[in-house]
Amino acid sequence: MTKIGKPFIMPPDIEIKILNYIISKKGLGFGLTVNQVGSVAFKFVEAAEINHPFNRESQMGGWYWWDKLKERYNMSLRTPQNISMCRASTANKTLLSDFHYKV
Repeated sequence: MTKIGKPFIMPPDIEIKILNYIISKKGLGFGLTVNQVGSVAFKFVEAAEINHPFNRESQMGGWYWWDKLKERYNMSLRTPQNISMCRASTANKTLLSDFHYKV
């Protein structure tokens, strides 16, 4: 993705890894909040030893980074909600084995 102006904070391959991580967690039933995604992004750039403007004190990516990431990849997050008692009681062996296979 070409861009005029200030370069992106991280290369596209790391952004794709973060997006895949978000999607894999969602598939396992663990939706991430924006703060959790920011924390994951911070860990990715620290592990890759990339110079970044993220807050080292809170160890999270900023809202500006999150907003631009959403724009680039046309994505959004929903707020994770607790599972209802009815849904929890209908968990059967097939669903649970599929879950454990994915983990």
